[in-house]
Amino acid sequence: MPEGVPEPGRDYQVSDQQIPMRDGATVELRVYKPLKTKGNALLILKAHGWVVGSHRVEEVENRMLAAYSGAVVASVDYRMAPEYKFPYAVNDCFDALKWASSPSCRVVS
Repeated sequence: MPEGVPEPGRDYQVSDQQIPMRDGATVELRVYKPLKTKGNALLILKAHGWVVGSHRVEEVENRMLAAYSGAVVASVDYRMAPEYKFPYAVNDCFDALKWASSPSCRVVS
């Protein structure tokens, strides 16, 4: 990590959750939340490259967005090609967005 990057627990909160997909599978969603969230906070869904990558690819950006913007950042670890062909990745990202923005999951409040 570069010097000065926000730290979990001090500058933001982070949690990993397994969330359901439309076909019954689950994928991991890493949620970065500002320490003080307002109701109806802005939700930013982050998706790394379509064939390679993980939450770590955009870790610095996700930390900074959560710590400095007041937005909740949801990084989805969707199923990737070539094992999972189109439209798995797109469907997983859309399902993650619907899940994270639903009133019942309370990610943004």
